[in-house]
Amino acid sequence: MDFPSGRRLALALFAGAFAFVRSALAGSPEDLRGTWSLDRAQSEPMREMLAAQGYNSLEIGVLERVPVTQVIEPAAGRVAIRARSSVVQSTEELTLDDVPRPAESPLGRVERAAAWDEAAQALRTRLRYKARNGQDAEMWVTRRRLDASRFAQETRVRLADGREFRARQVFVRR
Repeated sequence: MDFPSGRRLALALFAGAFAFVRSALAGSPEDLRGTWSLDRAQSEPMREMLAAQGYNSLEIGVLERVPVTQVIEPAAGRVAIRARSSVVQSTEELTLDDVPRPAESPLGRVERAAAWDEAAQALRTRLRYKARNGQDAEMWVTRRRLDASRFAQETRVRLADGREFRARQVFVRR
């Protein structure tokens, strides 16, 4: 083997090894697989966000106290998220293609789109719905793994009147 072809072979091997390592290190929805519980001590309150959408103080008080669990199960191009608490149970079947689709949720009838954001290493969901107070609303939910035992769920809601709210919850692996 002459020097130029040996050099090309070495470069090809290096490029292949780099691609393998990069794919092994790259995140995916698999990073979120498992059963997770809301850690209220590490999380921000959602009181303002809920009140602005029309929830009363009694409902907010209950929602702020109940244990919340999420079971996340990725599959090829999809993610199922089962949210459980003593007051609400729901399942989201997300297709990770960022195409808005009609769906039923605890918020009522919604239009939902979801995608894995490779650059941010996060699962992103966008919902359009009618808030309890009758206003059109949009919600963006970003789930990103923090470490082997925690993920952050960042929720942003914008109401038709222009008000915007944010809250960050931390879930721990069970």
